[in-house]
Amino acid sequence: MAREVSTEAIRHYYRGRVFEAIGELDIAIEEYKKAIELGADYADVHNSFGRALAKKGFLEEARIEFEKALRLNPRYLEAQRNLNELLAKLSLLKKEYKETTPTVATTQLYQPANVFSQTETEVAQKVLCEKLYRQKIIKSVLLYSGILVVVLIIFFIFYKNFVKLQKIPIQKIYTTKFETISSINKYNDKLILSSWLTQEIVFYKVEKETLSMLSIYKVDKENIVPTTVCSIGETLYILDGWNKKIYKYLVINGKPTVVKVLDISDTEPLTIGVYKDYVLIFDNKMSQIIVYDKELTKIVEVIPYFVKDIIYVSSYKNNLWILDSNYILYQLKGYKEIKRSFKLDFVVAKNISSLFVDNKFIWYAIEGSPYLYCYSMNILD
Repeated sequence: MAREVSTEAIRHYYRGRVFEAIGELDIAIEEYKKAIELGADYADVHNSFGRALAKKGFLEEARIEFEKALRLNPRYLEAQRNLNELLAKLSLLKKEYKETTPTVATTQLYQPANVFSQTETEVAQKVLCEKLYRQKIIKSVLLYSGILVVVLIIFFIFYKNFVKLQKIPIQKIYTTKFETISSINKYNDKLILSSWLTQEIVFYKVEKETLSMLSIYKVDKENIVPTTVCSIGETLYILDGWNKKIYKYLVINGKPTVVKVLDISDTEPLTIGVYKDYVLIFDNKMSQIIVYDKELTKIVEVIPYFVKDIIYVSSYKNNLWILDSNYILYQLKGYKEIKRSFKLDFVVAKNISSLFVDNKFIWYAIEGSPYLYCYSMNILD
């Protein structure tokens, strides 16, 4: 069984993420500490804690947190990348320190050069050596500059042909009731938003300039932390990423009713998606997609990740989209291969808390903000 973490611990963790996103690192560090003290001993929490410590300059402390994250999840690619970058930085700092700090022996043996005692031959040899050295440096610079230019040209050609760069203008901004939106999706013609902070799922009607709230469903009594919500027909699937469970709901007379709970405590669920009659679990622990039938009774197949550094997945009417950490948006063909990709240059430069792509629009929200941003899909044509 997955260990359950208190709601207060979860709140501190997400507050830490919000404060880190807006640059309040001291507050973020304290929030992460409180989350861990209250039992949120997860790889994600230690990785986030380490990231904030590293930004603040506490490199050794950050290393410890990244290593804790990897002990909890040895396949955690982001934590491994963060640790590698940190170790490289520490190594460079130590090397610079050694080079700029003279030893006692060096200080005692050092004597100023007496140029007047050198013979003319020695002086000439020295000048010649310096000249040859300068020529060698110039040749090396020219050589590596040429190589760099060639590499940049090849990269530009590749990038232009395979990744379509998009500068996306914001079309509309809607205001919601949430401080942070953890999930965006649609149910029939209604927009579904969820929040881990208030433990609520809200159904909205999208109008021209505003969102009209239709109904609110609170899941705090069941201690559900709704990190992802998606649907197949009249069925809603809610991922509680903290307690590692998937809840299957049937919407009866407009009210969601739990009909099944799937324990996925042996995974590190990033998110879930749906495709036709399948529910897809994106498992960061093993870097794989676990495909269940819509009844959540059996595993249909398991396939390895084919996109690195996934941060969000959107699923709607048999269309799957994946966003990676470089803000490249991939449209999938089925759920096993990439159909096309786009580089998205988001206007609002903050951490995205959720993303959703339907037939007409790209929707996203940022951490610590009640706003929902909407772009036209025509920009991808």
